Amino acid sequence: MLNIARTDSLCDFLKIEPLDLDLICQNLIHQPHLLYRKMDLLIKGKLRPIVKPLGTLSGIQKRINHRLQQLPLHGSIYGGRKGRSAIDNALLHCRKPYIIKMDIKDFFPSITNKRVYELFWKKYNCSPDIARILTRLTAPDQVLLGAHQASSSPSRQ
Repeated sequence: MLNIARTDSLCDFLKIEPLDLDLICQNLIHQPHLLYRKMDLLIKGKLRPIVKPLGTLSGIQKRINHRLQQLPLHGSIYGGRKGRSAIDNALLHCRKPYIIKMDIKDFFPSITNKRVYELFWKKYNCSPDIARILTRLTAPDQVLLGAHQASSSPSRQ
């Protein structure tokens, strides 16, 4: 659990002054292009759009990601998790009568700000205001969506 209820506690956690946090949140609303750079990366033979956070926002997202990495995950999760691989997952299914392989098209853009907000609020026990701020800091607005997010993607690597 994150258990963050107040802005001053969030600022302590993020190692940022309240005025700086407010400025970043305002820029995320009004000038997100100052805090993100869009680019294409070649991943597994495909060009994939990436949204890379810049400057202070990148550091904030890394701190959030570091903390999220410490939270327990359900035992059935293998993807993007340190110490587990696709092979480990496949071994669970050996000698089963049926195996289904699928890929979720446009997975990252399908994660809405509402889902991120509810994760911080309901699952990680943050107050609604803190969940709103954390969502803004970690989930680019719809203008930027359509691309993977670089430093706060919750991969467990």
